[in-house]
Amino acid sequence: MFKQKISEEEMILQRAQARAERDKKRLQKLKNQRQWNTGFYTQDIDSQIKDLEIRKQQQKENSLTQDEIMVNAAKASLQNEKELLLQKRKENREYAKELLSVNACERDTYDLIDPKILSKTNPPRVRDNEFIHVSSLQKFDGEDLSYNQKHQNQQQILRENLENQIKHKQLEKEEENKNIQAYVEQRNYANKVWGDKENQKAEIAKKSEQKTAEINKKLSAEKHQLTKKQEEENDLNNKNQKEYLKNSDFLTENFDSTIRSNCPHRFINYNFKGFSTEVSKEFYNNRIEQINAKKENHIKEAHAEKNWADTMEKQRKEKLRLEVAEQKSRNQKRKEYAAELLKQTEKQKKMQKQTEKLYSNEITDGFWSQFGTSHR
Repeated sequence: MFKQKISEEEMILQRAQARAERDKKRLQKLKNQRQWNTGFYTQDIDSQIKDLEIRKQQQKENSLTQDEIMVNAAKASLQNEKELLLQKRKENREYAKELLSVNACERDTYDLIDPKILSKTNPPRVRDNEFIHVSSLQKFDGEDLSYNQKHQNQQQILRENLENQIKHKQLEKEEENKNIQAYVEQRNYANKVWGDKENQKAEIAKKSEQKTAEINKKLSAEKHQLTKKQEEENDLNNKNQKEYLKNSDFLTENFDSTIRSNCPHRFINYNFKGFSTEVSKEFYNNRIEQINAKKENHIKEAHAEKNWADTMEKQRKEKLRLEVAEQKSRNQKRKEYAAELLKQTEKQKKMQKQTEKLYSNEITDGFWSQFGTSHR
């Protein structure tokens, strides 16, 4: 599946924001007094922790397996490159040895540059009284009667050598293309394996998240039901208590409750009609003070929570800044290392080009300068 490509800085920023959001929700849960009073399901939490540990272990093992695959692929690639370089050096050495093993004296054109040509060539006669045939006239100094034939043979040999060199270059290029294709296929296979592993890890993480979400949803529904049931019970108890108080002897001023149990003809005087004005005012003032104190406590708690949130936000921003700086530093080091590797690669290519040029057996201008020096 295709995903949108984002930069590393944006990825780091998203992770930091998600982490800050999780910390914020966790802080809200920790400060929720109602949640502390309701309690937790330790068995479900322990099972979630156990599942999380198993998932982390699986992710770690998958990551180690992927790393081993990448390391083995890199080792194989380096070994292949090393073997190709050694093979090429061996071929160059053999070709140089072959060039050095050629004896210049055995060439068919050596007589053109042989310094002892005069001593080796005998004249048509030794004494003046010997007979001289018409076809055996004395050869002029520097004249080569078979120059055209030798020149044609030289051109033919040069053409054959050039064709052999072209074929050799083509074969080398085809071999290099094959090696590049094999390397590309190997990298594609490694990338495919890595992608499959990543997809498997993503699928496992997705299933685990779905399972965790279902468990949390189930726990939330159970908690909601318990809370609703508790509220209904509290409302019923409050209603019953109100009904009881409204129908109590104290509020209804039931006369039967004032009759003595042992003397029905006697009763207790019941003259309570409420508190006095001063006592009522004192009760009212105490309630006002309690309400104001509660409001002040709420304000202080809100202020403390705000200060705590500001402190956590500052810490989060500072941590995010440090993470971004560290990531930029790592990226800068990677770029420097890549530039250094590029320079080394260019230097190696330059040296290899010089070596190939040295052993290319090309015909230079100095080779042609030894021909065409004859004169009449």
